[in-house]
Amino acid sequence: MKPKNLLIVVAFIFLDQIAFTQTSDLRYSKVFYENSGSFHVSGTTWAGEDSLLLISGGSDMYYESAGAVHLFDVGGEMIWSKKLVLQGHNIQPTDIVNSMDGNFFITATLFSYEPPIADDILLIKMDKSGELIWARRLSDARYLHSSGMSLTDDGGVLITGSVYENPTSSSTGLILIKYDSQGELLFSKSFFYENVHITGISVASLDNEDIIVGGQYKANGEYVSQIGIMQFSSAGELIRAKKINFEDQGNSEFIDLISVDSGYYFSGNIGGSPGSSLVYMDMNSNIIWAKSIGFRSFERSYYYEHQQINRDVSGEHLLLCSGGGFVKADLDGNPVWAQFSEMITFEAVSLSDEGYLFIGLGPILLVKEVMEPHTGFIRTNEIGEALSCSYGYPVESFEYTLVSEDFTVESSDFGTASAISLDYMFYELNSNDECVSIIGNTNENNTGKPDLQIFPNPGKGPFRMMSEDINPGHFASLAVYNINGKLVYAKEASWNELQLLDIELQAGIYFVKVSVEDKVFTAKLVVN
Repeated sequence: MKPKNLLIVVAFIFLDQIAFTQTSDLRYSKVFYENSGSFHVSGTTWAGEDSLLLISGGSDMYYESAGAVHLFDVGGEMIWSKKLVLQGHNIQPTDIVNSMDGNFFITATLFSYEPPIADDILLIKMDKSGELIWARRLSDARYLHSSGMSLTDDGGVLITGSVYENPTSSSTGLILIKYDSQGELLFSKSFFYENVHITGISVASLDNEDIIVGGQYKANGEYVSQIGIMQFSSAGELIRAKKINFEDQGNSEFIDLISVDSGYYFSGNIGGSPGSSLVYMDMNSNIIWAKSIGFRSFERSYYYEHQQINRDVSGEHLLLCSGGGFVKADLDGNPVWAQFSEMITFEAVSLSDEGYLFIGLGPILLVKEVMEPHTGFIRTNEIGEALSCSYGYPVESFEYTLVSEDFTVESSDFGTASAISLDYMFYELNSNDECVSIIGNTNENNTGKPDLQIFPNPGKGPFRMMSEDINPGHFASLAVYNINGKLVYAKEASWNELQLLDIELQAGIYFVKVSVEDKVFTAKLVVN
């Protein structure tokens, strides 16, 4: 072949590749749900480059989907779904991690609803096909609840959570549990401070083999809670414990933590800070910097989702849940992009093709008024853009000062571990390829002009609502929801009386819903 003809052929192949790249858009949005009850994702992990393993559970022990494990591919197709079963008990999974041998560890709280009543902690090992390899039950005379889990360098498992004597206890203890890779219990320790509620939410192993647990610290009778950070040796001996807050001592909430080579990051809503917080700590739990990013997630949802921090495939960026949105930030806490999705955020996962998967909670979309949580997936491109249901918004990070104070605790060993047999049954979910929206708006508007307009938006208010499709004299219902789907304002009157929205709203993202006869109009409102 002549050189000129060869160049032409190469050019056509190159142009064809460009055309294929431009037309092969992998983005989609999808929800999975039950016919009755709620499907609430509580943890995810990779089951290979092309599949994702999810567990469903939550804080409510009566979720229909509790105790279930689901394997999905990244195209949003469910491969299999199984529900873990133990007669007389309810299994609530709280976290899942990959094991070093290619299988999976799941931790769960085991609620018994037949005498003797007890709450125990399960550690379950499962393979990719959903077959149970073994299960261990950690029991104590007290109530045990698992929360977070991570893998150790030698393939073992760390679990944290909480323990209390009874539902009216004046003190709640943080627990730290360590198993080896074969499920042998190495230690289980509880840490108490009299008249203080201490809970563990997330756990991570540092490069120096120390263990970090992040959670909550709240003195009995005090209004505000603070973030609690506790550092342990690899044997579970306490090295230091700190409570952390903003300078004005406002209410603070821990969300998640992740370890890096030189220390660890944790996220939270720290009282008084202007946004969701990202804090960088060194190996000795010294604060290096603290930054606010995005909108403040000022209220946790009713469902108490455990929002996750992840690293992208490059390892050079963090993926954060921030005030109902997803933020990609560098390791210095500087935002790269931010996307708001119309669902209660849970986790952003980085894919091998440089795209992302947003995971969260939203209702079944074909029924506008259903507010039960159902798990939503939004597949995006490399900058977090979706086909629908996701909106880019600008965010900045601002550095601020945190204060920390040491505290002391009493520790003790507790519990006994034993092998346990579990059954499972196949568990079906329904799915729908629609936009994920916490207020159930299913119709995409293709006219370029929204049915309901709000001015100013973004703004501080008062706000003026306008719609050419609503007669001023018609009776209407107005509802305003915050980012977590909670109703914050409602009023019924004629449309001309409702058009001026003069209410005080905290900074954040809201959904406005106007119902007139059999029509529903919705709009997103950003309050500065």
